[in-house]
Amino acid sequence: MADLPCSGIGIIGKKPDIKYRLEEEGLKSLSNLQKEILDNVSKYVKKNGELIFSTCTLNKAENEDNMLLFLKNHKDFKAVDLTERMDKETIKMLEESELKNGYMKLIPGRDNCDGFFIAVFRRDND
Repeated sequence: MADLPCSGIGIIGKKPDIKYRLEEEGLKSLSNLQKEILDNVSKYVKKNGELIFSTCTLNKAENEDNMLLFLKNHKDFKAVDLTERMDKETIKMLEESELKNGYMKLIPGRDNCDGFFIAVFRRDND
């Protein structure tokens, strides 16, 4: 489980001061740090093991972009279809296309919670 440092945009409702600390350079720095951590922790995932990547932000650069870059750079990992792990009612509440591509976004106002991003990767058996 890699619960990565992030900008915290998903919890801005509880911590409104976050908006005063957001700067483009800081967001790029966090995104790069996340890439480094994901690259490092991937080395410790056993074959058929899973890596769960999560943040409390809704920033695409920190989430979807890092997920796609990770999968591009780590061909031995695949995104896990999350619809196989959820009941139909839960799938209806979330975005099914995202779930099928290995991630989910929990969005304040839609999902009755703070904003989060969660992706699951499985290391190939080969």
